[in-house]
Amino acid sequence: MPMLKTVLLASASLCVAIAAMPAFAQDNDTGIQDIVVTAQKRAENLQKVPIAISAVPAQALAQSGIRSTQDLAQSVAGLNVTRTTEATVFTLRGIGTQGGSTGQDSAVATFVDGVYMPSMAGATFALNNIERIEVLKGPQGTLYGRNATGGAVNVITKTPKQDFSLDASMGYGNLQTMEGNLYATGGLAHGLAADLAVYYRNQDKGFGYNRVIGTDVNKSRDIIVRSKILWEIGPETKLTLAGDYGRTRGSYAISYRPVPTSQLVDGTGYAQFTAKGNGYYDSESEFNPVIDTRMFGGSAKFEQGLGDFTLTNILAYRGSKGFQRVDVDATPLKIVDAPLYNREKQWTNELQIAYDSGPVKAIAGFFYMNATSEYDPFQIVGQAIAGETGGLSDRLVIYSQQKTKSYAAFGQVTWEFATGTNLTLGARYTIDERRLHADEYFGIGIPDPDAYCNVGCRPDGTLYPIGTVDQKKTFRKPTWRIALDHQFGPHLMVYASYSRGFKSGVYNLTSPTDAPAQPETLDAGEIGIKSTLFDRIRLNLAGFYYKYQNIQAFQVNGASTTLTNAASAKIYGVDFDFQAEIGAGFSLSGSGAWLHHRYGSFPVATVSFLNQPAGAPSYAGYTPGIGNYVFPSCSNPLYSGQFFCSASGNKLVNTPNFAFNLALNHEVDLAGGKLRSNVSWAYNSGYYWAVDNRLKQPSFSLFNAQVVWTAPGERWNLRGWVRNLTNKKYLLSLNENGTGDEGVPAAGRTYGMSVGVHF
Repeated sequence: MPMLKTVLLASASLCVAIAAMPAFAQDNDTGIQDIVVTAQKRAENLQKVPIAISAVPAQALAQSGIRSTQDLAQSVAGLNVTRTTEATVFTLRGIGTQGGSTGQDSAVATFVDGVYMPSMAGATFALNNIERIEVLKGPQGTLYGRNATGGAVNVITKTPKQDFSLDASMGYGNLQTMEGNLYATGGLAHGLAADLAVYYRNQDKGFGYNRVIGTDVNKSRDIIVRSKILWEIGPETKLTLAGDYGRTRGSYAISYRPVPTSQLVDGTGYAQFTAKGNGYYDSESEFNPVIDTRMFGGSAKFEQGLGDFTLTNILAYRGSKGFQRVDVDATPLKIVDAPLYNREKQWTNELQIAYDSGPVKAIAGFFYMNATSEYDPFQIVGQAIAGETGGLSDRLVIYSQQKTKSYAAFGQVTWEFATGTNLTLGARYTIDERRLHADEYFGIGIPDPDAYCNVGCRPDGTLYPIGTVDQKKTFRKPTWRIALDHQFGPHLMVYASYSRGFKSGVYNLTSPTDAPAQPETLDAGEIGIKSTLFDRIRLNLAGFYYKYQNIQAFQVNGASTTLTNAASAKIYGVDFDFQAEIGAGFSLSGSGAWLHHRYGSFPVATVSFLNQPAGAPSYAGYTPGIGNYVFPSCSNPLYSGQFFCSASGNKLVNTPNFAFNLALNHEVDLAGGKLRSNVSWAYNSGYYWAVDNRLKQPSFSLFNAQVVWTAPGERWNLRGWVRNLTNKKYLLSLNENGTGDEGVPAAGRTYGMSVGVHF
């Protein structure tokens, strides 16, 4: 690790230089403003927390045009965001979850106001009433309600105020896109305040076209409503009630077509799509793929001050219902049609007691979760099933359910044992009880495509039972954190930490006869600096080394998937964040990350490709073409185009070697009002989509820009914006399977204008 050692030595030299700098008085007009975070379950200055955190305030989100969690990678280097059908997949410093099936826990957990979001589909939402977002890097195995190996995305929404205010906007963009946003807050009575946030977006015209049935594809419609009520019962007592509802419907992120160098099982190739105008976004399917997901929930947070102690209890419910219909083979042939109905519900309760007095800050608590995840049902329809059953059936139907009960006790204490020097010790012990029940059937008679509708529909046709599966397993694991930090004057803090995180074992609801995947663990060492230079530049830098074991991975096997513990991995690298107030109305911010990442021992990986060596058996009655792929580590063909191979030494999936982003903001007086402009750039060096490292997303850059003029008195504003300015074509997801290599394009260029009001 010579490069990492060089970076860390350079960091140490930088620490000495910054510590020797003289203090400068802060200029309130041009100085860096403090950012308060709650990463350690208490309000602290970002620069005093011994954790690598990327904090993105609401103003920065608005300036850079970040409108949903899918856009976060454009502001947080080291965070890669992809999609698997309805699920948003976060990969942070190389740690992520392959696949997005119901019941799977994300390696990078998402929390909204301290409430854990159980569904990976629930991680996809608009950022319409946000105070700030905190992305915590590294394992969070002590203070957070669900252990997360990779990190946590904490979304903190606005707090209701007694004084009435209203912000609303309405906009129109290309592709016949309507977008509206509303946030209102005010007092209802003495000590009682409420707010309401509504976001609506309807892209009525798709990026592409389904050439078979003649309809638009790659479009979506979203609505989300959130509300809070804050009751300040007494000087030290308050109760916050919150509720939300959201719905996403459309074909965006689910309309597959072939990728370069590949052909589909019917002979369709990538060139056929790119030869005609905007064909990059087109598809050829016998039906329009669709996602229809509803998410809802509520919480009650009670806080009571008791002198040096604070008692907090958060009771929450989360639920989701979804329907997906995916054309897995991406052809007009009915080979693999996958309609499924998924449901999730979860109750959680977290009790915390915090202490803050003199040199000691501490928190202890207990977390409980009762969750149910199910497919009602999961189906595979078409020739893939007919081929595997000798024509006896054309449909596999699985009703599967996983129930989880989780218990955890945790505690963390920070002790300032010398002036400016703190020792932090934390621990957590988690018990997860998993139960699986599933009923499997073969079906006769493919339902009419029009019979597939939204949530609540049931499959028709005749079903013949295959069998019933019942399994249960309990997973127990201690996790911990040790950190030492020292404050070298007001401008520099240096820290070092060692921590462990784990992700619980889990069942695969799409293949319920499989044994559960075992827990994965991550041991992480990190050193970092947090510095402020001349009160105008904030620079935070961290170097880290990860030992990642028992990695949970999805692998394609014919028409189904298998969840296994794939391998170990070693990851090391550096990342940084900075913000600079340049003067004359200009400010600059950005972040970057460099990673070295490799799988360790990974002798048996499943590799899929359609073009294959001669002699491989045909798949579902189709004989693919013969290609020239050479995989000397592969043997034992499973299905047509699928082999056992070694992936030892390969790079991790969804993980770029380098990522960087930069945002330039400017503010100037104009016509009695304010003109604010922003230009942002995000670069990604590219990443592999699967463990075989066969197909790679090439490097890409994304440019966004917007201009906002605010009228005198700030009562109204006019905004113009453009996202993906250069219309860069890149993929949102890619699947390798025996019917071909298929991808889903990410959004192309979008632009528009909006008018906003403020009272």
